[in-house]
Amino acid sequence: MKYKLPFSSQTFLAIMATTVSICALVVSVMQTYYQHRYLHASSWPHIQIDANRFESGDSTKNYVLIKVTNKGIGPAIIESVVYEFKGKKFDSIDELTNTVLNKSSFKGGMQPLSAGVVIGQNEEIEHLKVMGAREYRQLLANLVNIKMTVIYQSVHGERWEYIGDASLPNGRSSKKL
Repeated sequence: MKYKLPFSSQTFLAIMATTVSICALVVSVMQTYYQHRYLHASSWPHIQIDANRFESGDSTKNYVLIKVTNKGIGPAIIESVVYEFKGKKFDSIDELTNTVLNKSSFKGGMQPLSAGVVIGQNEEIEHLKVMGAREYRQLLANLVNIKMTVIYQSVHGERWEYIGDASLPNGRSSKKL
């Protein structure tokens, strides 16, 4: 006796073609998802702020240097920077140094960090350098009272917040927004 299928061979081929098409669609969607995740991971910026100090026998050569570095693998686009000193907020490093150092001029220099500034991969910006015996002591004594919050984004629009604050367990916190 000859076995007979409950449906025609054309129906069987149509079901097989549909199954293969659905599998191809699932694989394509998964591949696109993982490619999207890889693309975002390959351009992940990571801002880090460090304060270094240098002391020499000649106290006029002492300095405090605050550096902003992008330790990630993609450019960091600065969205906003807010400084806080003893509960008072400042929008610029100028305002902060005027308050902390009690004057508008000092030896050293600063490179402003504001909205739109792009920090490339492994790029380091000397954000603030304060030189001189009095200014050095004054800034060093007040460094624990300064909080700096930087909101930045990747080229894909993902946003992060970096907080540099001596009161935090590690002195810093970074999180995705």
